[in-house]
Formats: sequence, C-alpha cells, structure tokens
Amino acid sequence: MHDVPAAWYDDPDDPSRYRYWDGSSWTEHRAPKFESSASSAHRSVVRATWQLGSRAVGPLLGIGLLYLLALLPALIVVAIGVVQSLEPGFGAIVDELTADTWNPGSDPSDEAFLESIRWRPTSLFWITTIAAALYAFPVSVLAHSVAIILMANRHRGGSMQFAGAWAIGVKRFTRHVAISLLWIACSLTVVAALVALWLLAVVVTPVLYAVAVPLTIAVVVYLYPLLWLALTSLYAGPTGRPPWRTMTALVKPQWTAVAGPVLVINLVILGINLVSSFLALIPILGVVISLAGSVAQWITQHGSGVVIWDQVGGDFDPEITDPT
Repeated sequence: MHDVPAAWYDDPDDPSRYRYWDGSSWTEHRAPKFESSASSAHRSVVRATWQLGSRAVGPLLGIGLLYLLALLPALIVVAIGVVQSLEPGFGAIVDELTADTWNPGSDPSDEAFLESIRWRPTSLFWITTIAAALYAFPVSVLAHSVAIILMANRHRGGSMQFAGAWAIGVKRFTRHVAISLLWIACSLTVVAALVALWLLAVVVTPVLYAVAVPLTIAVVVYLYPLLWLALTSLYAGPTGRPPWRTMTALVKPQWTAVAGPVLVINLVILGINLVSSFLALIPILGVVISLAGSVAQWITQHGSGVVIWDQVGGDFDPEITDPT
C-alpha cells in the first residue's frame, strides 16, 4: 500500500469511519463517514455559530478594531492617490466650493465648473493603490487567522484570549501568507480559464455557451463549500499535513453535509446585510447599526467555518485547542 497517495480512506479498524493515510502509514486522524455525520452536519449551525460568537465576542471586537486601525494607513494612501487624480486639482476645487460667491443654482459659471470636474487616474493613484494592496494583504491574513484561531479554541471549550491567538498567528504568519498566495494563484487560474472560455463564446462562436454556462455553474456550486472551509483548515488545522489536500479529501465525500449548512449561513448573512442596510438609513443610529451588522457578518462567516469543519470531522491543531 506504500504506492497509495496520501488521502482519507476507509479505516481498516472501523469501517464506519475514515482514516488518514499519509502515503507511507496510517495516522491517528480519523473522521466519521457521511452517513454517521449527516445528522450533526445539519444541526443548527446558526445556533452553534452564535453561541460560539457570544463566547468570544470581546476578543473578536478587539481583533476587529486593531484590524481597522492597521488598515487606516492603506486607506489614507489610496485617498491621496484619488485626490491627486482630480481635475482641475483638489485645492482649486476646494477654493471654488468654499468661495463666498459660490452659487451653482443661479450662477452659470459655477454650474459649468461643477460639470468640468473630472477624475482621471494618474500614475500616483496606481502606485498608491498597489502599495496599499501589498500592505493590506498580509494585514488581512494575520487578522483573519488570529480570529479563526481564537474561535477554534473557544469552540473546543478553551478560554484563549487575544494574546494567545496573536502569538500563534504571528508564529504561523509566513506559512499562512505563503499558502494564501498559492490559493489566490490557483483561484485566479480557474477564473482566467472561465473568462477565456466566455470570451471565446462571445467572439468565436455562441456554441461554446453550451459549455461555458454549465461549467461555470458547476465550478461555482461545487467549489464554494470548499472555499468556505478553506480559511479554517488553513489557519486552524494541523501543520503537519498539506492543508488544501487534506481539506478536499475530507470534504469531498461529505460535500452535501457541508453545502447545506453553508447555504443556510449565507442566507443568514444576506439577511443581516439587508436588515443593516435598511436600518443604516436612520440618522446617527444607522452608523452604529451598520457597524454592528459588519461585526455580526464577520463573526458568522468565521464562526460557521469552525463549527462546520468540526462537524465533518476536521482536525484542529493541538497547539490551538490545547495550548500549553
């Protein structure tokens, strides 16, 4: 059996479970089969997610606040690039709009000035945007990984605080960034292939729509549940196994057990967005409601990943669930 690739297979000691074969020997990692995990996978993921969020809301709010503060320099840099792209120039526009004689309702020249304002991206805009993106990516990786690490610990009954999650996130920062970049590269390759197929259908022959439409639907529908669990398996899973291969090998035979809860969670997030968008129209209070909606969405997304990953038999790194 040494020629068999690493993956999840029927456990020779227990046919009702899967066991992980690392390519040379059986490991101690086991997971229930679809039939035995279906009931747990379809339990109220929403209730479990909110219970998890309530147990970790304090540290999560701290992580979110630090995340926003860390992104502030990137936002300022992009804003500078945007302002520099205004014509006839930001200073000239401010001077004109704040002049004592400014009255576009009755002065045709003021009306003409408003119509003459243009935004044309300059080289500075593109430089600042690229610089901000390069800065924001690793910051986002660290923020999301720390949040998932903390929630994984709390889900398994731990009491980890921000400092503990931060220490583990920083320790694994290079690994998380590298594998995230690999995931982005693979995702862009899939997207580029689909875009190329659609362009061929538009430019060459409409017959290709018969391939492009179902293929796009199949890719989106099949891959979405895997992508939903990707961050959890990457940031909170054991480091001794390939994260993507391990995650897909575990989820593929239980795809429906993942897809169902993921659909429910997305409907919940959609509802949160709709309600918060509607209530955001309320003066002053709307800003608070909008922020609360964003926090609820963030907790729901990451918390559901932790809950579903656990329900389908996914492993968490012992350093996270039982830190010493």
